Amino acid sequence: MANLTRRSFTLRTSLGLGRLAMASVATGVPAWFLSAPQQSTAQLRRFGDDVDPGRAQLLVLSTAGAGDPLNANAPGTYAFPDIVHPADPSMAETPLRLGDVETSAAQVWSTLPQWVLDRTAFVHHSTPTQIHTDHPKVLELMERAAQNEGMLEMFARYLAPTVGTLLDTPVSAGAGPVLKANGRTIANQNPTLLRDLLAQPEGPLTNLATLRDATLDKIHLELKANGTPDQRAFLDNVATSRDQARNLANDVVSILGEINDNRETGQLLAAIALLKLKLSSTIAIDFAFGRDNHADPGLADEIAQHQTGVAAIAQLMERLRAEGLAEQTTFAIMNVFGRTLVRNGLEGRDHWKNHHVSLIVGRNVRAGVYGGIKKFDNGLFSDYTAMDINPDTGAGEDEASILLDDTFFGVAKTLGRALGIHGTTLDANLAPGQAISAALT
Repeated sequence: MANLTRRSFTLRTSLGLGRLAMASVATGVPAWFLSAPQQSTAQLRRFGDDVDPGRAQLLVLSTAGAGDPLNANAPGTYAFPDIVHPADPSMAETPLRLGDVETSAAQVWSTLPQWVLDRTAFVHHSTPTQIHTDHPKVLELMERAAQNEGMLEMFARYLAPTVGTLLDTPVSAGAGPVLKANGRTIANQNPTLLRDLLAQPEGPLTNLATLRDATLDKIHLELKANGTPDQRAFLDNVATSRDQARNLANDVVSILGEINDNRETGQLLAAIALLKLKLSSTIAIDFAFGRDNHADPGLADEIAQHQTGVAAIAQLMERLRAEGLAEQTTFAIMNVFGRTLVRNGLEGRDHWKNHHVSLIVGRNVRAGVYGGIKKFDNGLFSDYTAMDINPDTGAGEDEASILLDDTFFGVAKTLGRALGIHGTTLDANLAPGQAISAALT
């Protein structure tokens, strides 16, 4: 019991789940207003020039330091006969429709629901490194962002006031301790730990409706005596009902109760629970697609993990829709690097910074395949490399305005734009490079 108490304290501290935060969850009222309602005005924390409130999105990002071979069987790789694909029906070239775009990919990608494919963009690009331990640096855009702020840290900071989350920092629910905020590493929250501490009978969600009533009663009395009409109107506009608070607690406890392990299903359930609680706008998880498969005879791990990885994407997206979050949430995959497409044949794939594929799924995304690949030969070995990208058409071209070395940063800006963050804000904060405007609605 003592150990559980210590773990509970650590979790609540790292997630910011103090009494004020839980009161905010219970009432739907921002913590900044709860802390000083008489000093607050209805104008505080209004939307600025950084995020378009009509396009603002929550983010679930799958990210891994293993350098998964997701790039090897994605749309755009089946037009070249010497690119190696596993000899399995699930990896065979199969027609695929992404919105209005007809393409082909491994058969397993065609198992995604068509409504998901209709808002999915696959982007071919390079990465800044091919070293596993550089994964945190990649998420920090190799220290090329303003003030060395990480990509996810910046997204969470700008999105929080608009989407109304408690934290303005990202949360890791399975990706490991790879995120930072304010210069400090953020602890990873394993799904089973979240379940054990948030869904337990004595957990912080148990008395959410009671906490809601007590908090609102106190603030209503304060504002009735000393508040302004604007303050009272603001409170009435944002406060949730008692039934909403009770239903939220029941829903989140139920979702967490489905978690059985820390693998893909556990992570996606944890992410959805955290989004429903509005703890953070930005949740990092880790879906596997073959991992570090230098030695992978027949590419067996690549086959198996593509099947489980794509199934996890489908499960996540369908569950987001069932929970009423699909129109508010963008899902993306962006890993530390890709893997070789030809070298070593069916025996395995090596690290490869020159070609990676990121995936973005969301309401503000124009479905399709962006960027491209071409033959690479440096005299020592030959393979395929990503190309420069034309931001206006999304095509891979030679000497296009998004240069190969900047394509990773271009994907980061494209993702930021898909989340509703304005381009001027991204340009001022992130590394050089342009968003792929063709990939955005």
